[in-house]
Amino acid sequence: MREQTQRGGCVFISTHTLDGGEQVADRVAIIQRGKLLALGTLEQLLQHRREGERLEELFLDLTEG
Repeated sequence: MREQTQRGGCVFISTHTLDGGEQVADRVAIIQRGKLLALGTLEQLLQHRREGERLEELFLDLTEG
C-alpha cells in the first residue's frame, strides 16, 4: 500500500477497526449513511478535541454512537 501511495496512487480502505485506520491512513473520512461527516488528516480531525483523544471518540461523537 505504501508503495502505491509513494507513486502518487490512492488506496481506499473501509474499516470498522479505527485503531488500525489511525496507523495506516494519511487521510481519514468518516461517512455515515452516505453522508461525509469529516475529512482530513488524523491531526486535523483531532486538533480541537481533548488531548489524548483518539479517532474512535471522534467517530462516536459524530455518529451519535
